[in-house]
Amino acid sequence: MAATGLLAKAEHYLGSATPLAENSFYAWAARFHVCHACILRTIDERFIPVHAIGLDAQSLVQACAERPYWEEIIKQTDDWQSFQTDDELSPFFQFFSGNYRQFLSALHILRTKDALLLVIVLEQETLPLPAAETAQSFLASNSVAPQLDSSPEDYTAIIDTGIKHAPAQLLLLSLKLAVEESISDLPYAAKNIEQALKDAIYTELYAQCKTLFQNPNTTHSGDGEELKIVLFSPNEPDELLLRFHISQSFIPILGNAAQKVILLQAGTSLTVRGALSFLEQG
Repeated sequence: MAATGLLAKAEHYLGSATPLAENSFYAWAARFHVCHACILRTIDERFIPVHAIGLDAQSLVQACAERPYWEEIIKQTDDWQSFQTDDELSPFFQFFSGNYRQFLSALHILRTKDALLLVIVLEQETLPLPAAETAQSFLASNSVAPQLDSSPEDYTAIIDTGIKHAPAQLLLLSLKLAVEESISDLPYAAKNIEQALKDAIYTELYAQCKTLFQNPNTTHSGDGEELKIVLFSPNEPDELLLRFHISQSFIPILGNAAQKVILLQAGTSLTVRGALSFLEQG
């Protein structure tokens, strides 16, 4: 995939995605026009990606490494450490998949006591870095937990707009098998490390799905690795065709594992309350 393709995909996240949460990594990235980045935090004495934007699952798996390795090459400072020449970047190539490694132009890293913030710049990109103090403040307030959006009730006005034009088609999108396959090369068996990576990838897919189903259509988190979608259409959607388009949009994140997503029709609602109840159900 060309660098322009990777950039376009990330800009699509930032430019048209419904915000997940005001304090989320996505909101922070959008504020500073960051297209490719991740936060790594300490889990079982390893730095593990817990939040990511514009990166594929393979890169997140490869970025998992023992703390001493990262600490040897990234000293804790109060400022960004930047790497831009081939010689400077070469120690980091192992942390990225081939799709990103070949287009890597610069890497900016901020390290705190228990976290790393990586901002990745690819060819043909320009990026004015946010002030180190601003990034440090965000890291200090940012949690490890997935940062999804708010209560389904907040969608009332949006769904009311859609239901006036067409019935609400209710869809369930299961990401479980696809996410599990995308991290099948993870060399660590620890459940907490595996779960942190799954959560990071799930949130990336969630943000991508929001760009596919924009207002008044709605996407919300479900149980496990499920997404709930409310799509306004006078006719039931073609599940196979819709699943194909969704899986194609997930390929930059999941690779071939994107074919493992499962889409199910869960019913139709003619009322706002019915659509909201679907989103609220466990």
